Amino acid sequence: MSAAAPRWVGLAMARLSGYWRELHPLPIARTLKSYSLGDFKRDVRAGSVVAALSIPQCMAYALIAGLPPQNGLYAAVAGGFLGALFGSSNHLVTEPSNATAIVLGSAFLQFHGQINPLTAVLTVTFLVGLFQLVAGMSKLGNLTQYVSRSVIIGYTSAAAILIATGQVHNLLGFDLHASSFYDLCVKTFTNLDQTQWGCLAWGLFGIAVMLGVRRWYPKFPTVLAFLLLSGVLVYFFHLDQLGGMALLDEVPAG
Repeated sequence: MSAAAPRWVGLAMARLSGYWRELHPLPIARTLKSYSLGDFKRDVRAGSVVAALSIPQCMAYALIAGLPPQNGLYAAVAGGFLGALFGSSNHLVTEPSNATAIVLGSAFLQFHGQINPLTAVLTVTFLVGLFQLVAGMSKLGNLTQYVSRSVIIGYTSAAAILIATGQVHNLLGFDLHASSFYDLCVKTFTNLDQTQWGCLAWGLFGIAVMLGVRRWYPKFPTVLAFLLLSGVLVYFFHLDQLGGMALLDEVPAG
């Protein structure tokens, strides 16, 4: 019995060691061995484009998840550094996603006012990371090949509907708090009399501009361009004085 225990422990440690070598915990070390000045120039160019798109996008995802926008900014910056250190793909952008944001936001709706959203997100992030580590070591990713494409399409379509519905009140220029998707729809409909027409007009103008430009110039960064245009117009023409339009406060230092 006592002789079998060390043997069992040795086999377990050997297997864990094999998993660890296979995972390549620091793939950046292998990348730096053959890194060149040309690679650096291409990374700077790609990184500037990704940062310009990811920063406002992640701030929006933070709002969808019910968090202050600065938390999305922190996640975008931290995700980039951690992804470079531990990521194994040259094409993967490590940052919050719309699907993750809507799942967290909808899950926290029923606990509105009862828990600290930031504490809850940190707890969920830790647990998800733990589960992903176990799943990676167990090679559970191979099971995804058995997930039907219709299931994936249904999931992403439902996420799009939830995101769009959850932002209607922002487009109309009023705030509301809901405990469920049904409650959100009802409160949005019953508060239509609070619509701020200046905010609605600017939002519809932005949608029209982005859709129009994307149709004729599909490779043009329409979202980024409109964000920059909005900032310039608001600063010089004080468009924030229109009904329902508010500026973000100074982003707190992390």
